[in-house]
Amino acid sequence: MEQKGLPRFPTQSLLYLLICAGGIIGFFLLAIYPYQKYLSGLDREIKGIETQIEEQKILFPVYKDLLKKVSTAKQGILPFPQKGKLDREKMDGISFIFEEIARKSNLSLVTIVPDVKSLVKDSGLLSIDVRMKGDFFNFRNFLLQVGGMPCLQHIEEIRIQPATGVKEFWLKLWLALEK
Repeated sequence: MEQKGLPRFPTQSLLYLLICAGGIIGFFLLAIYPYQKYLSGLDREIKGIETQIEEQKILFPVYKDLLKKVSTAKQGILPFPQKGKLDREKMDGISFIFEEIARKSNLSLVTIVPDVKSLVKDSGLLSIDVRMKGDFFNFRNFLLQVGGMPCLQHIEEIRIQPATGVKEFWLKLWLALEK
């Protein structure tokens, strides 16, 4: 009686088929799959760089605007005046001097308060608290002009606080007085 069913494959042909299939799978696993992962990683990196380029294109006008505001005609030149002392007779006019400097710097002056306690110590120094409002770049110009005052001994403290629409600046500075 004859057997009916599946035809018999020669075992040698089946062995060659398995070896070829294993070679193809091995080639895929060793060559194509790692290269595919490498390419997908490169694609992610390219997309990240493209988003950075887009961000920089968006931020470039802001950067140019800030560069314009920072650059001045006297860029890099800081005032180094001869140190001097303020006459006690001219102490009354010190508030007008600060008002003028603030006006030239386009800042609005809020208060100028001399500290009377600093005069009592007979140290030859007068402490003044100055508060103003305005733009940060205008404050920079104010500091440059105040730094040019011969009677300025030092700036003790600077505070910058955000206010509605502008920033509020507070300075505590010391002026040298003649005895």
